[in-house]
Amino acid sequence: MAKYTGENMAIWFAGIDISGQARNLEVKQSADEVDVTTYGSVDKEYIVGMIERDATLEVLDDNTASTVRTATRAGSSGTLIWFPKGSTAGYPKFTVGTAVIKEQSLSYPYDDAVSMSVSMRLSGAVTEGTA
Repeated sequence: MAKYTGENMAIWFAGIDISGQARNLEVKQSADEVDVTTYGSVDKEYIVGMIERDATLEVLDDNTASTVRTATRAGSSGTLIWFPKGSTAGYPKFTVGTAVIKEQSLSYPYDDAVSMSVSMRLSGAVTEGTA
C-alpha cells in the first residue's frame, strides 16, 4: 500500500466544506475493558466493552464572520465526513452521523495565524466507504 500525506484531505462538518480552513484532524478510538474476573481466579480477565471515539480539528480562523467558527461552537452537532486522500471518486471516505462539539478554543498568537482547536465526541459508528 502506498503512503500518502494529508495535503489533499477534505473535511465536511454539518454540511459545510471546511477543507479550505482546516489544517489537522486527529481521530482517536478507545475500547472500554470490562473486568470479568471471578472468585477463585489468580489472574485478572477482561473482555472488550464499548468503543468510544473523539476527534480534534485544527482550523484557521478567517477575519470575517466565519461560517466555520459559527458551525463549530461548543454545543453544536452535525455529520462529520472526511476524505483522507481527497474527495475524488473511489478514494476513501469516513462518515460519522453525529459529531458533538465539546469545546472550541481560539488562539490569537502575536506572530502566527489565528487558529481554532475544536474537540468533538463522535457518537455511533464510523462508516468507511468511497467518495
